[in-house]
Amino acid sequence: MTEKKNDNEIKNNIFEKKPEEILTEYKQKESIFVSNESEVQKKEPSAFLESTVNKPSPKNVDTSGFDEIPDCIFQKESRLYKFINNVWSDIGRGHMIITETENKKRILFVREGLKLTFLNFYITYDLKADLKENSVSFIVYEAIENTDEKSETNYSCSIYAIKFKENSSASEFYNLIKFQEEILEKNKE
Repeated sequence: MTEKKNDNEIKNNIFEKKPEEILTEYKQKESIFVSNESEVQKKEPSAFLESTVNKPSPKNVDTSGFDEIPDCIFQKESRLYKFINNVWSDIGRGHMIITETENKKRILFVREGLKLTFLNFYITYDLKADLKENSVSFIVYEAIENTDEKSETNYSCSIYAIKFKENSSASEFYNLIKFQEEILEKNKE
């Protein structure tokens, strides 16, 4: 009963006093945040924590793009799609490039921005390219490496589509692929 009385007295005292008086009365004597030292010790930054504010910007970074790709015979801006789980997924915008060395043609797709190479393969006779309006679709077979020496090599099949701004770019890309496929088909026989 005395505890309830004390609680009631405290409540009554609180309402009679001003806020400043209440704070000084119930002020914590020792705080874990207050140091007895007059000057707070400043910690030296460790090797793991570096200031990133005053770092110099990198110089001589090549941002020229694709001006000097050796043996480039085709280069156009395009958008790449991949057929995943019965849906066409947008991979992104970039440059569709075809290079030619020693009668071999290689297809490259380099994404805008970070300049990441997404596609990089030789044109083969089983590419099965298909032309529609301003886009070209094709099939790419990729070998899956096995860790067992005894097991056979497995292949996966991916279907891609490239959409160009102009129909002429799509037909030029398609004709280059078909021409290379015909050469490879003749050499196969």
